[in-house]
Amino acid sequence: MFNFSGRARRAEYWWYALFVFILGVVAQVVMVRWLSSNTDVLALANNPRAVQSLLKQDDVRQVVIYSTVGQVILVYIPYLAVTVRRLHDTGRSGWWMFKPFLLAFVLAFVMTFLAASAGGANGAPSPALMLMAVTLPMLAYIWFIVVLCLPSDRGNNRFGPDPIPDRPRPVREAGHPALVKEMDEELGRQVAAQRKAEFENYYRARVLPAIERNKSMRRT
Repeated sequence: MFNFSGRARRAEYWWYALFVFILGVVAQVVMVRWLSSNTDVLALANNPRAVQSLLKQDDVRQVVIYSTVGQVILVYIPYLAVTVRRLHDTGRSGWWMFKPFLLAFVLAFVMTFLAASAGGANGAPSPALMLMAVTLPMLAYIWFIVVLCLPSDRGNNRFGPDPIPDRPRPVREAGHPALVKEMDEELGRQVAAQRKAEFENYYRARVLPAIERNKSMRRT
């Protein structure tokens, strides 16, 4: 749960990400239902002084502090740990996760500055640059999600052993049988089965139609 070393395969990461997503949705639904049933709390939202005085109360302050600390310890730190291990599984360092966030911050800052400096005579920022200031950071986050979806490094890497050490090796990675110096028994059976299937498909698609055409021509 708090392990930042080792590797995490895609299923381990995305199942936990789904758990965090469902937990967030449930928390929001519970909060909305609670607020809708307590109109006095909703009235405080339009009164900043009342909110500040409420937060100064010891019991309310303790609830806020404990809930925030619990959320960080039970949700965000494990999520950070499994993200680091997922990056390790793809052969990347855990520090690599800060690259898309740094890129998104730099792109948003640069594009916002350009949008503000490229304003017209009335000082209005350029809509195109403002749109780019919003979309480019989103592309950086999408890029990071794609990285988390990449397949695992097969075998051991510098971050630890393969989470699935007995996973079958794809036949396409074996190369042509004539160029493989050593081939284990299981891989040999996979290659033989693939070659047999390719031959049968070729025979049905090319040879049989040609035979049928020759027979029809002889009959005529």
